[in-house]
Amino acid sequence: MLANPGNLPHETIIEQILHNIIQAHHLHPEQKNKYITHLEILALLRNMQPLVIQKLYTMSLEIDIQKDLRFQQGRIQGREEGLQQGLQQGREEGALQEKINIAKKLLAQGFDIHFISQTTELPVEQIQSLLKS
Repeated sequence: MLANPGNLPHETIIEQILHNIIQAHHLHPEQKNKYITHLEILALLRNMQPLVIQKLYTMSLEIDIQKDLRFQQGRIQGREEGLQQGLQQGREEGALQEKINIAKKLLAQGFDIHFISQTTELPVEQIQSLLKS
């Protein structure tokens, strides 16, 4: 595939390689998945990975996606990013709730709405809504 001595179209070469992997009945699905991963890596070197992926989706192939290393890495990365986003959102919500609590205390002590807005960095409208609740 990298040298292409027969000057065949890349699409044809990829189809042939994938076809050979799929038709290799003596290979366990995990081995087929490994060979396909190798093909994708080689294709990436020649900027042909999208073509390999496109051909994979149009061909009948049995792969246990749960065992695919890229799938596992993506899953771990997704969890880590989700955790970080959740922590950040929690911090922001906690900070907002703290500002609201301070605003309520200042309102109870009779401070001016504009002073409370400047102190807590809450909008005047939000502080006015606290007066109504």
